[in-house]
Amino acid sequence: MGIQISYGSPKLKGCCLVLEKAEQVYGRTLADRLTTAIAEAEAFDNAEQWRDFLGEDMVSTATKSFQVSFGSVYVASFAAIDNYQTVSASGHVDWSTVEYLKLTEISGQQ
Repeated sequence: MGIQISYGSPKLKGCCLVLEKAEQVYGRTLADRLTTAIAEAEAFDNAEQWRDFLGEDMVSTATKSFQVSFGSVYVASFAAIDNYQTVSASGHVDWSTVEYLKLTEISGQQ
């Protein structure tokens, strides 16, 4: 089935799923990078596979979230929202058990 992504707000969803809206906010090049990143994420079976694929574009991680850079000034923040995710005693998510992510925000110069 692939990773399912929800969004923190309708405006954020529009900027990620409608290329024209993304271009208005981020410009053509960064809009392409953002929409491509979302499409790539949805092609993976779980978050661990996507995180491995991202390599250096994954700029930071927390116990239940991580950030992905697209371009030199923008960072997209994703949180694990899967009801069936496995979490260790220390609070860290086993990302191979996560199929549902929420894009909570995009930070940077806008």
